[in-house]
Amino acid sequence: MVHRRLFIALLSVLFLGACTAENGNDDDSAVLDDDDSAADDDDSAADDDDSAADDDDSAADDDDSTADDDDSTADDDDSADGLVFTTLNAVSATTTDANGDGIWSPGEALQITAELSNEGPVDHGVYPSFVLESSVPGIAACLNPVWSFFGMSVGDVLEGGWSVMAPADTVTPLPIEFTITGRNLHPEDPCGGESFEPPCINSTPFLFSATIE
Repeated sequence: MVHRRLFIALLSVLFLGACTAENGNDDDSAVLDDDDSAADDDDSAADDDDSAADDDDSAADDDDSTADDDDSTADDDDSADGLVFTTLNAVSATTTDANGDGIWSPGEALQITAELSNEGPVDHGVYPSFVLESSVPGIAACLNPVWSFFGMSVGDVLEGGWSVMAPADTVTPLPIEFTITGRNLHPEDPCGGESFEPPCINSTPFLFSATIE
């Protein structure tokens, strides 16, 4: 009887130890599996962040395409002008005093003769003109500061001229700078189009000087 009880007690101890060991293994597997799955969840979140970054990059690409659209719009604005231009310039100028002694005196007229050119690239058949201006108020062409031609073909170099009177009460010596600039006869009117509009004008002012002595 005693031996039987000892044997049963020993079996109980062994059975309890086995159950404790199995329960420990269950705890370990639960902790490890849960942690691993959480780590997997974190990795997937990181993948989501990466995809968001990719979305940002694509948005940046969209901005670049918008900038390209703006550039093409600017090009369209430039091409919309469509105006025709030609270049009128004075190429030389000489002066001669009225009495021919080489001195422009107070009360004397000065004759200005200039070579005037249409440098192109198109003919001008609607009164191409040139204006004479001076650096001293009151010193101006006697009749009209604007010299006009009926028309000028590309490459034409034609002669034009003005007469300028020195006031009798001029305090001498008085140096004067003159400027000749090409323009249309009526510069306020439309130019550069079709039909009867003249071409628009490019011109570089031609400078020379004379002194009342």
